[in-house]
Amino acid sequence: MNHDPAAPDARSGDDGGAQQISMSPFLRDRLDAATAAARAELISASEKRAGLLLSWAGVAYGVMVTLVLTGPARFPGLGRFGVIIALVLLSVAVLLILLTIRPLSAKHGGQKVLAYADEPTPQALIERMDADTKNYELFLATEALRFARVARAKHRYLRWSVDLVISAITVMTATVFLERLI
Repeated sequence: MNHDPAAPDARSGDDGGAQQISMSPFLRDRLDAATAAARAELISASEKRAGLLLSWAGVAYGVMVTLVLTGPARFPGLGRFGVIIALVLLSVAVLLILLTIRPLSAKHGGQKVLAYADEPTPQALIERMDADTKNYELFLATEALRFARVARAKHRYLRWSVDLVISAITVMTATVFLERLI
């Protein structure tokens, strides 16, 4: 078993009809770099941002709960409507944040090492890893694409969450000031 992409025999055996892709060392290095960058964005940056955003959303939620428990009795129709809208916006934002930090299964873009735990023996694991990397270039491209797509989805969820938290805070601020002015 040889998984060294630079080795002359790195692509051995029948790969089940998958097309062999010839790739320069430069392109191989770029795919490795793309995979590493997507992993860094996926695991480190997105999840750190999500944690920070979750704590800010928690503060906003605390303010909302305080207003719901103490304010609605004094807020007539418009005030209650504003509180409800802000609470719904914050709830959706928190759900998106939780989707961002939720670990993915190996089948849905998560770490392949989790799928390797299903193998019953070390020999079965070696066979599976060998089969996964028969066409090493295609394996690299697939991994880079998979991580990039997961990173893009997490980034999108975070952007939507930030927009929703900003909207909720804006609605609550406007509601409180309008209720106090009227």
